[in-house]
Amino acid sequence: MPVPRLFAAALVAAFLAAPAFAQSTPEAPPVETVSDGPAALSFSADRLLVPVEGITPGDLDDTFTARRSGGRTHRAIDIMADRGTPVLAISDGEIVRIHTNRLGGKVLYLRSHGGDYDFYYAHLDTYAPGLEVGQTVRQGDVLGTVGNTGNARTTPPHLHFQVLRRSGRGRGTPVNPFRLFQRSDLYGRGTRG
Repeated sequence: MPVPRLFAAALVAAFLAAPAFAQSTPEAPPVETVSDGPAALSFSADRLLVPVEGITPGDLDDTFTARRSGGRTHRAIDIMADRGTPVLAISDGEIVRIHTNRLGGKVLYLRSHGGDYDFYYAHLDTYAPGLEVGQTVRQGDVLGTVGNTGNARTTPPHLHFQVLRRSGRGRGTPVNPFRLFQRSDLYGRGTRG
């Protein structure tokens, strides 16, 4: 479905005003569509920060539609890194949820400055000291560290990272982060620990 021009313009303006900017779990309602085409790239993706310190867009693999156990489809990308590597805020925004669940382990949701996107971070080893729901963060702030919690206990450490375009009620439509990061000229450089 094409993105209306007014919505696209508002989205671009929101991301230009806020410089640069998770696995869907069975616990969440299923999504009906997945955005992986041109509409998913209707904003300034060149200002997005790869959310793991030291990882560049060229280091990433597109695992967005990979098949998972139980017939699930991966609606995120896995960013491989050593345990304890800082995990960063992709953009300015607000922490809207911090919790632990069976699949994602230690997880958090960051809502973009304009409120149009949620970013889901899963399999974290630790949260940054003092991180709490309602906290405003800046792009590059350390949110936690890479781990393999939840259903990733038997896998190498990685960040399971999902982008959800919000619209109305529900979790939102997954957008392929790999495609977004391929257009970015930023990579993980933390601003604080």
